[in-house]
Amino acid sequence: MQIKSASLFYCFLYAAGTVVYFVLPVWGGIFSEEMLFNTAMIGWLLSADMIANTIANVTARYWIAHWNWRKTALGSAALMASANLMCIGVDDFALLMALRLVAGFAGGGLTSLAAVGIARSGEPDKYFGIALSIQVFMGGLILFSSPSLLAEFGNASIYVALAALTLIALPFLRAIPDGQLKAQLPMPKSQKVAIGVKASGQFPKILTILGFVGVILFFAGMNSLWAFAENIGTELGIEEQFIATTLSLSLLISMGGSLLAVYLAGKVKRLTPIVLGVSSIVLAVISFFWVQGNWAFFIAINVFNFGYNFVIPFQSGWIASFDFKGESIVLLPAVQGAGISVGPILSGVIINDTSYLRAIYPSLSLLIASIAIFLLLSSRQSSLDISSLD
Repeated sequence: MQIKSASLFYCFLYAAGTVVYFVLPVWGGIFSEEMLFNTAMIGWLLSADMIANTIANVTARYWIAHWNWRKTALGSAALMASANLMCIGVDDFALLMALRLVAGFAGGGLTSLAAVGIARSGEPDKYFGIALSIQVFMGGLILFSSPSLLAEFGNASIYVALAALTLIALPFLRAIPDGQLKAQLPMPKSQKVAIGVKASGQFPKILTILGFVGVILFFAGMNSLWAFAENIGTELGIEEQFIATTLSLSLLISMGGSLLAVYLAGKVKRLTPIVLGVSSIVLAVISFFWVQGNWAFFIAINVFNFGYNFVIPFQSGWIASFDFKGESIVLLPAVQGAGISVGPILSGVIINDTSYLRAIYPSLSLLIASIAIFLLLSSRQSSLDISSLD
């Protein structure tokens, strides 16, 4: 029961550390229309949390095994909440940038700790799915409520909401052991290790590397199109309000994908849902060539996002199965962030001020390449005679 409670706690930490990405569109409007920052300043402010989050993920590999488990969670959550609250009333660019970097670094500490905790749960696919569901719920809630919050309480309400979501899991802090990360749970019995692999769980690094490459390609493929989804809808002649409603609703509907992954976790080999999920996304992307009318656009976007959230838990769980000690899994959020960042850049170059539908080409290429990498990963794992529900 303790493992289950602790794993749920990590799910909340993971969601709290990444929920800020859902408010970036809201901040974009505030920074430009109310604070009158120029586009360069806005770009830096909207990137600050992700930059600092990634730095925290990378450095976590060197400190996470030596820090007290419970104190790390408490300190990171408190720092992130405090940094958000200190942003209230700040309209100076340099100070606001500094506070966003602090909040982002603390958020990276939360996601790093959560990734290791989930990896050690014995059911990483299941708990990554739950974490993703909580993240989407939190993000969708704050995104949908932001117009009302801003109208009633002003810009401060967004910072308060982020701080509150960061602290929501702390009442369950005692669910996790109080000590250093490296001294925690023994390897779960579900972690099957066969010929050629040490019983300590030291899988060949090539498996983790292949997994990371597949994740980067997948996230780049998804976000090369998602970043321009609104522009694509406009080019297809979809009503502006309908586009906005569709994109917002798709975030909540996509929770069904992560919940389905939770249900299937441990019941199917990971390769099967990854291939099926990415294939459904590929079909949704192709369909934009022929989308006509509001509801065709609605269906395509929702299939796209449903598949997105369905695939991620199996990818994350698979990589976690190679890294039970947590030496590399802390890099997973950074790897995902790299894919998120690269995708729109590639599409922007290919679109080149012509048709936004050209974003379909890099999206398809990268998604299909990600399938190929995970097929290679499965083949490589089989050749090593390792059984870990691939």
